[in-house]
Amino acid sequence: MLVSNVHPETGPQALANTPEAALNPLIEGHARYVADAPRERDFSASRALSQAPFAAFLGCADSRVAPELAFDQGPGDLFVVRVAGNFVTDEGLASLE
Repeated sequence: MLVSNVHPETGPQALANTPEAALNPLIEGHARYVADAPRERDFSASRALSQAPFAAFLGCADSRVAPELAFDQGPGDLFVVRVAGNFVTDEGLASLE
């Protein structure tokens, strides 16, 4: 599930004024992930003092990879709801909304 959210100040959010524009950095980031050529990202504890997600994901609670890594996005770029079985519950949908 993908939801765009405009945030004019930083990163891919600046371009994500339509769902299609939000999808492009995800496609490009996934291509980098598959090619094992991700951008260097800081995922340390002091990495993100704020969040400005440009996309929201509903994903499985699989521990093997985080969506931020699979789509080569930085801390605070994605809003992720994960649940075992990758299905929508009322609570998960409320979180995405």
